[in-house]
Amino acid sequence: MQVTITSYENPEAFEKFNLISHVANWSQPMLTIHGGRDYRVLDTQGISAFTALQRRGIPSRMLYFPKENHSILNSLTREPFQLINRFFNESWWVIGYRLC
Repeated sequence: MQVTITSYENPEAFEKFNLISHVANWSQPMLTIHGGRDYRVLDTQGISAFTALQRRGIPSRMLYFPKENHSILNSLTREPFQLINRFFNESWWVIGYRLC
């Protein structure tokens, strides 16, 4: 079952699931991955989340795939996995765990 919440039909519910509403609680390093054709989560929310992380000084990276939707299946190539691997290997909070 898929539920679609729009800002104009139900602004309170929409805001509840808006990442930016929770930015004050963020402290851990984060990797933001977003597709430019994602119609479930607007790309402005992904970019805003990453910007908030950067402004708060939280270690973060963003992978943006302009031609991908929510699932990002077509861009699953070696390069994104290398970037994800590097993010986790560089993160201080992943102690003793390395991706292959």
